[in-house]
Amino acid sequence: MNAQRPFLCFALLTFANGVMAQTKISGSAHCSEPYDSHTISIEQSADHSFVISQEKCTWVKPMEIAGIQNKDSISTDMYEVTGSTAHGRAFFVDTVANGDTVYYRAEWVVNGLDQGNAQSGKWTWKFAGGTGKFKKITGSGSCDYRTASSTWECQGEYAIAR
Repeated sequence: MNAQRPFLCFALLTFANGVMAQTKISGSAHCSEPYDSHTISIEQSADHSFVISQEKCTWVKPMEIAGIQNKDSISTDMYEVTGSTAHGRAFFVDTVANGDTVYYRAEWVVNGLDQGNAQSGKWTWKFAGGTGKFKKITGSGSCDYRTASSTWECQGEYAIAR
């Protein structure tokens, strides 16, 4: 039994050292109309298309990640529109106050497009790395669309490996 004790201590210390505490974050972003957008309509289907677009988002209530606030973001999206609903995927390049970037992958759904603007929406996102201090960032979260303010209210958690 004494021979197993050093191995058990080593295993516990290794596991404990590899576990990173998750830090909660939240913020609000407003995204402009796409500045680059391409739509391909589905033949013989008036309300069905695929779109790829790019837009700028501004953090009106910045998230603070590792003590640094994010400023703005470029979102590149590809999505399918059927009637009043769109399902899509996006990749975000977020610029933070010190000039570094943070990358996110997102999947989303937006409803109520038949009324001119989105009436509701939900994203789920996951960090995909970054530059500088954010190279080894991990974490995930979600965002909900607020119609009255045309903003996405986001929350999540992150950790940065050493």
